[in-house]
Amino acid sequence: MTGEGHGMAVVGAGLVGSLTALLLANRGHHVDVYERRQDPRKVGDATGRSINLALSERGWRALEKAGALEAVREIAMPVKARCMHGLDGGLTYQPYGLPGKGRFGHDECIYSVARGPLNRILLEAAEATGRVDVHFEHRLEDFSVSQDAVSLAFEDRSPLHHDRLFGTDGAFSAVRQRMMKGDRFDFSQSYLAHGYKEIAMPPQEDGGFARGCRRLLSLRAQRVVFLYGKPRGISSVSSRRLTLQASGWTVVKVPRSVYAAIPCRNK
Repeated sequence: MTGEGHGMAVVGAGLVGSLTALLLANRGHHVDVYERRQDPRKVGDATGRSINLALSERGWRALEKAGALEAVREIAMPVKARCMHGLDGGLTYQPYGLPGKGRFGHDECIYSVARGPLNRILLEAAEATGRVDVHFEHRLEDFSVSQDAVSLAFEDRSPLHHDRLFGTDGAFSAVRQRMMKGDRFDFSQSYLAHGYKEIAMPPQEDGGFARGCRRLLSLRAQRVVFLYGKPRGISSVSSRRLTLQASGWTVVKVPRSVYAAIPCRNK
């Protein structure tokens, strides 16, 4: 790297950053991607809770344009409807779309995709273009803009210079934090009233769920058909099952006041 006007810089190597880098590379640009974390392909995905990505038609169009659709299709599971549990104990099935009108011969639906594998597919597709270099353990501290270039200052590293900067570094974006110091930059932030917890629900040897799990979700293991919801007004509880292959888990979403009162060892 010469460090002088060297192509595009993308800060953040998550889903948005890796897809942005791939799309830019497909247009002929050289791209350097900077990520503060270690390479997840070497150390594993970051720990913590993460609901699977719900991929809709808009997402498929972006993946198709990037040339990554077929690879992502291999890890995507269709979720065709939501199942609502009424206060009277009845079940209502609400399809997401019209039968036979979706992609791949499916009904119109959303697709459950694990974020870690999706991120790896996009990173490797970007690197495979030969126009993308990904630099891990690069924590952005500051940047400045001149007439000819954007200068990036990373922790314990010499400044680097690029033609353009794309900030794709998530909720606690260092790029946005720096932009907020500029003139007339408007910013607002709000928090959801709900929190969520992933609950491991592995299948038994016969492919079914344990007795307690069957009462919550009447789904066979290794098959995703419905997203389950239990609306309860102010004390609503939504149970979401977006499973991939044999991994069994569900997500329980509740108001934070209720979540704080749930007795469990690991919240």
